[in-house]
Amino acid sequence: MLNYEIRPALATPSVSIMTSLDWRVDLLKKYGGGVLSFTAFQPGIELFSIRDAGWIAFERKWGQVIVLGDPVCHPLQYGHLLSAFLKQFQEALFVQISPAVALQLRLLGYYTTQMGHESNIDLTSWTLSGKKKQVIRTAVNKVKKDGITIVEKQADPVAENALTKSWLSSRKCHDRQIRFLIRPMHVDYEVGVRRFFAYDGDTPVGFVFFDPVYKDGKVDGYVPNISRASLDFHQGIFYALMSEAMSTFKEEGVPNMHLGLMPLSLDNPAEEFESKILRNGFKLTRKLCGRFYNFDGINFTKSRFRGTMVPTYTAHRNKIPAIHFLTMFKICNVL
Repeated sequence: MLNYEIRPALATPSVSIMTSLDWRVDLLKKYGGGVLSFTAFQPGIELFSIRDAGWIAFERKWGQVIVLGDPVCHPLQYGHLLSAFLKQFQEALFVQISPAVALQLRLLGYYTTQMGHESNIDLTSWTLSGKKKQVIRTAVNKVKKDGITIVEKQADPVAENALTKSWLSSRKCHDRQIRFLIRPMHVDYEVGVRRFFAYDGDTPVGFVFFDPVYKDGKVDGYVPNISRASLDFHQGIFYALMSEAMSTFKEEGVPNMHLGLMPLSLDNPAEEFESKILRNGFKLTRKLCGRFYNFDGINFTKSRFRGTMVPTYTAHRNKIPAIHFLTMFKICNVL
């Protein structure tokens, strides 16, 4: 009989949490190479775990199960862990998974439909040179000219709260922040998070928080998970903060920067294992919902860094997973 365990979310304190957290961190540092691996350390996330294999992060709502990113385990254990998980949750929806995990799920009878790209940068060869990076160079030069300073520090609650309040006021859903696919600004476990702040004199004008991505017990890269900017400096400040952080990480010998999801940035044509109906729905969503979510702006900003584009997928049992996606939007705090 398979010895698996479903661990509750970390939101409820108990004597066993530290043991559970230590175990999660150990596996994270060995196998947490996905851009969402660290994001699983947020309230509300449950874990399906097999002690000698790894864990799968998921959340339940309205009778549906939504899985967050790749399993945290050795790649050779993907099939074993996913098979065990699907015996318990046969209709689960997987979001933002890698091509390797998508392949395993196709073998287990799932549709795997592209939901965008992830952009990955090799920091060992990263420079600001090149015509395509002119936008970044211009922003960096303007920030220097304006006397903006960028520093790395542990935290600045005043800056974080002020900029978040200002940033939220400019959002369509200004009364709430997205969660699940993007973690909250602060979580119980933040070891390894790097924070870069920009100041105009003493006034904060932007910040970016970077979550660690691990491989074989070492930091293999970072992913910018939380960013805020003054409405007066929005685009330029982000580029300047990213440039400063990437230069810092490169000097430290960190090999990679992962820019995360470029949502609904899709290859053409669709592949045979995708749901054509869902793909067409994604295309229509990007076309009609741009005024509610800035797909084009996000994708343009990330594309300026000229990273390697890797497709990312959602995996679903049914050709039209409408209820599952409605549930995911609710979990993400979009609805």
